[in-house]
Amino acid sequence: MWVIYERPADYPDSYVVRLWYVSAQNTMEPGEARTYPTLEAARDALPQGLFPVPRSPEDDEKIVESWF
Repeated sequence: MWVIYERPADYPDSYVVRLWYVSAQNTMEPGEARTYPTLEAARDALPQGLFPVPRSPEDDEKIVESWF
């Protein structure tokens, strides 16, 4: 799963795309993180063929959107 964040604490001047590995037990392990100057640039960097997942009320407020 790829998650786009807007200005998280560790990258306060950027959009960040983080790769998360999700297991069958719904545990998540972090993968790579990349920074981008705009939301459009972050979206353009996502691999082809993904689809968006609606935000959950429990999501961190810095999460813009998630993609599988």
